Amino acid sequence: MMTSPKPARGPATQGVEWSEVRGTRILSREEIAAKYPFCRLDDIVAGSLNTLDEGAVDAMVMVDWYRRKTREHSVDYIENEVVSINRTGDRIDTPTLDRAQGDA
Repeated sequence: MMTSPKPARGPATQGVEWSEVRGTRILSREEIAAKYPFCRLDDIVAGSLNTLDEGAVDAMVMVDWYRRKTREHSVDYIENEVVSINRTGDRIDTPTLDRAQGDA
């Protein structure tokens, strides 16, 4: 996002980006607000958006995949609450779990 009305780079470089990426667009604050109404744009003048071959990351799918892959390598996941942390100096030795909640 650009915050200066006179950016060092801006719409003049869009041609280079477009020829290299084939999907980069420079959007005005108004265009960004129309497309992304949840953004706070008080100090934004323009922004660069890639409109081609962009995807979204589903964090929960990634976490699920990570857990499945680690379980394939014998990692156990325990669902419990840490009630204290045992230290030796500035080193953490072990967490103490609330056994009343049980292991998952």
